[in-house]
Amino acid sequence: MTDRGQSGSDAEGGWEVKTLGEVARQSKKRTVVVDGEVYPALGVARNGRGPFVREPFIGGITAYKQLTPVSTGQMIMRSITAWESPIGIATEEHAGHFVSQVFPVFDLDQSVVSPSFMSWVCQLPAFWDDMVKRCTGAVLRRMMLSATDLLAIPILVPSLDVQRQIVAVLDSIQDAVTTKRAELDALRTLRQAVMMNELSDQRAKQENWERVPLSKVLTLDRQLTKLVADRVYKQVTVGMRGSGARLRHEILGESIHSPVSTIRAGQLLISKIDARNGALAIVPSTLDGAVVTNNFPHWTVADRQLTLGFLQCLIDIGRLTSLCNESALGTTNRKYTDPDVFMNLTVDLPPLYEQRQIVTTLDAVRHYAQAAEIELAALERLRQAKLQELIPA
Repeated sequence: MTDRGQSGSDAEGGWEVKTLGEVARQSKKRTVVVDGEVYPALGVARNGRGPFVREPFIGGITAYKQLTPVSTGQMIMRSITAWESPIGIATEEHAGHFVSQVFPVFDLDQSVVSPSFMSWVCQLPAFWDDMVKRCTGAVLRRMMLSATDLLAIPILVPSLDVQRQIVAVLDSIQDAVTTKRAELDALRTLRQAVMMNELSDQRAKQENWERVPLSKVLTLDRQLTKLVADRVYKQVTVGMRGSGARLRHEILGESIHSPVSTIRAGQLLISKIDARNGALAIVPSTLDGAVVTNNFPHWTVADRQLTLGFLQCLIDIGRLTSLCNESALGTTNRKYTDPDVFMNLTVDLPPLYEQRQIVTTLDAVRHYAQAAEIELAALERLRQAKLQELIPA
């Protein structure tokens, strides 16, 4: 992990190269599992994000006969799938929990390295790389890292005073990240609540919204596209849970062997297979002219009756996903949304002016949420840059 040599020190700040084995020792403590007893459990998140609380072990149900107790300040690693760098430091909320034998636990020598400093070391990409290099196993998903190999990783350790200074800077940025993430979550929750209220069935009944079949506001585009062999085409897919349409790849016409059609900006595009899971999107201008197979039906929107903004609200709130479920045909695991059945289903629509008012209200909340997203991304970039600046690799 270090470019300062394999051993030695840096006088400024007292930086020294040490192996983890010089500052950490594997805990040998074990707790015998008793039938009927409940043992609070921990998992460990990837990329150095550390421990998290998970479902407990229950004596007599779990296959484990012994568990390792966890204390504040200990380092924990998940040895299975260690290529994901699942490692971190236990905090006070994790004390009193337990892990299984695939999670080696380490006591830190806190006269040399503080748990808070080590927590940031665990989040260094260079440290993750060192973990990956030492993993063993034939199959990536099952590659393991032993406690011995983990403890062989070299790290740079400054004096405790410098560690405290570094942690203070990084923790202050992390506090800002946490605050901004909470603000973003609150704005997303607010937008969902406002949307549920604005598009409620109760409001539709009170204000006598018109119930119309989708065929009245959507026209299925059935036109096939004649491909040119040496022309490059964009092929598109649709993400689940309303994540939108995205470019799959660019490909020569001669390499496309299934019938395709051209999609246009502003059309409603769905995946027959995954529409039940929210794979619906309005085609963005960046994908205008892209091509899709017949597994991706698309409709032109009658904008004199349905605004694109209100259509997006129907997607976001899950109203169209529900209709896709109603129009799905086939066996349980291989149901496909039938476009013709879908078009015969109905939706409640307010007048155009009211659609625009609802969209304006929701766009105001969306604007604040997007601003918070940008600010959060900037803070996360700052945190990563400061981390790599203050703890050199």
